[in-house]
Amino acid sequence: MTKQDKGAVPRPAVPASRAAGPGAPGPAAPLPSAPLNIEAALDQLTELDLPEQIEQLEAIHAELGRRLSRARV
Repeated sequence: MTKQDKGAVPRPAVPASRAAGPGAPGPAAPLPSAPLNIEAALDQLTELDLPEQIEQLEAIHAELGRRLSRARV
């Protein structure tokens, strides 16, 4: 037994997904218990107003750009 072993505190086991590293695949995602309702999903997609959302995102992007410019000065 070495000097290091005498004072060593046992650590909890590292989960295999963490021990394998960041690129390692994790456990499989559980399958949904209810069948997917494709019709409802399509209805939700058609309800989205994408052009309006794009305009809002562009306005936010422009405002963030202005704030960043002022912060750098």
